Amino acid sequence: MSPEEALTLLRINPEEPLDDQLESVFFELKQKIYRQLDQVLLYSKWYKELTRLDTAARVLGFGFPEQKQESIIENTRVLDPNKNSMLAQFNAQYQLRSKMALRVYNEKAPLLLKELLTYWLEQQIDFFEFWAGAHLPTIDILLSQQFDPQQILGSLSELHRAEITTIADLTQVNTPLQLQQYIAWNKAVWAKLNNA
Repeated sequence: MSPEEALTLLRINPEEPLDDQLESVFFELKQKIYRQLDQVLLYSKWYKELTRLDTAARVLGFGFPEQKQESIIENTRVLDPNKNSMLAQFNAQYQLRSKMALRVYNEKAPLLLKELLTYWLEQQIDFFEFWAGAHLPTIDILLSQQFDPQQILGSLSELHRAEITTIADLTQVNTPLQLQQYIAWNKAVWAKLNNA
């Protein structure tokens, strides 16, 4: 990539301060990722854009910071395969999601954000696989479907109070329709990721 190609790619004006413009481009990209953090099928697109941004910045003589912020990335998975509680798994995932969203927003370098997204994708794949274990009839659902986490949490809490706590306890009769749709969506995304 030449400096001219980098300027064109990033839509940067060479007459204005480079660092401010690059940080602005990165900030806009982070905003898109932040808003679509749950849309894992877009991650390959984000990886390419983050790599291009970093490459173009280096060609232009600008280096993003390479030092990681405090690490919340560990080599262990959040979901515990020995715990079957749907409510516990859901709570653990959404607590981590909150931390991830904050980290995405505060990340200072494209390649570090790419690393963070890779970790988060691995966590989400585990989560999708957990829900894919439900033996409910298949429901056609759009991959772009979005769900309100509070409503899903409410459904899981009600089931928990009724002592329906594990995936194995679910039936078409005892599972609220919205939860059936949520599970179908998780299964569909998991299948799509496995076939990619």
